Amino acid sequence: RTIKLYPQELQPRFDLGGITASVGLPRQSLESLRWLAQRGQPIEEALLVLADPDQVEPDVELLKKMLAHPSPDRRIDHGLALFAAFETQWHDAKQMLEALLADYPDFIPAYILYGQALIELNATEELERWEQSAPEGAADVADYWMVVGLWAQKQGQHARAVRSFEKVLAMDDTTRPRTLAALIESLNQLGRGQQAQ
Repeated sequence: RTIKLYPQELQPRFDLGGITASVGLPRQSLESLRWLAQRGQPIEEALLVLADPDQVEPDVELLKKMLAHPSPDRRIDHGLALFAAFETQWHDAKQMLEALLADYPDFIPAYILYGQALIELNATEELERWEQSAPEGAADVADYWMVVGLWAQKQGQHARAVRSFEKVLAMDDTTRPRTLAALIESLNQLGRGQQAQ
């Protein structure tokens, strides 16, 4: 909101970048971080987020401090679930996300991370329900298509996986080595090695 009111101010953009990275939502600040970089204001942490936002780990100590103060809004739990995912504690992440989504079924970052946890846990039946219960706007987010593509790939539906990964690349201009690797794998499975190269 502050950025909309004062679009030329630098500090709100730096603040947004720091806060969103700390709570596990670095993609929420990419536009502001790009704006700063284009104006010669990059800082090392901002460049790391821009280079690969998917590798930014949340600040667990900050999250725990925030959770220690009673708040009716529990979406901050997403950061703890994300940290569990970084630690490959997928069962823990899944449990946290189920509780979070029970209260916030339209919280897209939690919905997407939940789908990723289901893939990692090979929860096929739950994945079918996951896809059918997509909140409004999820299909407008590149990470949604990444999860759909990975699930299709696990099922051997490589044509569907390719379409999903291509959507990811078209929607998101950040570096996505994981998307390219998955796309190449599915193209090779379809006998389209030339295109994969």
